[in-house]
Amino acid sequence: MLGQHTNYKLIVAYDGTRFFGWQKNNAGPSIEDALEKALRITLQQDVILQAASRTDRGVHAAGQVVNFFTEQPIDCFKLQYRLNQLLDDDIAILSLEQAPHDFHPTLHAKGKEYHYNIATGPILLPHLRLTHWHVPQIDSAQARQAALECVGLKDFKAFCNFRKTLNYESTIRTITRFDIIETAEGWRCEIEGDHFLYKMARNLVGTAIYAAIGKMNSMQVAQLFLEKQRTLAGITAPAHGLVLYKVLY
Repeated sequence: MLGQHTNYKLIVAYDGTRFFGWQKNNAGPSIEDALEKALRITLQQDVILQAASRTDRGVHAAGQVVNFFTEQPIDCFKLQYRLNQLLDDDIAILSLEQAPHDFHPTLHAKGKEYHYNIATGPILLPHLRLTHWHVPQIDSAQARQAALECVGLKDFKAFCNFRKTLNYESTIRTITRFDIIETAEGWRCEIEGDHFLYKMARNLVGTAIYAAIGKMNSMQVAQLFLEKQRTLAGITAPAHGLVLYKVLY
């Protein structure tokens, strides 16, 4: 019955520049905390949010998926409007709707699509500084060859950064697409896969950039999946170029 422990799904976009990631933390502001506070004001109750991705500090989103439960009957259109009025301009609720009771944004996700923006001009335009990684004079053909080596069902251990709390049962993942598309500013890397390891998307981009500037070649990229050593792959691309573009269900 509507209003009795009803599950609601939100699609959220945000500029992650001033946030310390999605998840609440002791270091600084988070998207989760900002959204919970806005919901607390509008609903006059605390809610628990679950998100499809715990985006890192500085990472942006165009299609983060979030859910919460409440016993209150909700007019989705009015709640969406009120949240957007309360939230700062760097967060926007793109949609809000009732979801199946068992819907979970993380557990039901089949994959994610990330975009990474790179500016290739000789001088970084000021309005791109918070959304693009500046890498001038790079070889897109070499980057594309490296990207192709990363597509498929493979062991991506070399693309996973270390973190004490990580306990992956397996580092085998599937990347279905790693396209490098020319834009007015430079490139947009589009990476689609089933599940991503810690900082994997940024490490894939960093490795493609290493190939683009001549620090690696496609054969060396292919060897990474055999060597499985993080130190042999490219750098972790800066957070500010990454966008969680879409969650796939």
